[in-house]
Amino acid sequence: MRKCDNTKLELNYVKEAKMTLIEIHTKDGAQKNEFTLSGEIVLANLKAPAIHEHINIELIAALALKLGITRQQISIHSGHEAHIKFVKIDSKTKEQIFAALGSSA
Repeated sequence: MRKCDNTKLELNYVKEAKMTLIEIHTKDGAQKNEFTLSGEIVLANLKAPAIHEHINIELIAALALKLGITRQQISIHSGHEAHIKFVKIDSKTKEQIFAALGSSA
């Protein structure tokens, strides 16, 4: 009987899984959705009203559009009801995220 090497499978799975956690400070009531960088923190000015569930939805949609990924690849890890949020983004590195959010395109 052949022995299965589960360790190799697990390592490949972890190696393939990319997830980045970033800190975002949100501000509501902006004219348009804008992202700026302040060191390792993303500042997000969002069009949504000052209702947290609207801000969360707007933040995820705006990030997905700016990063060129689906909304399902973005989730709020903590800060659902706060202006300071920690957001998980799948399949992008921190460098890729900051490059996309720092560009004016």
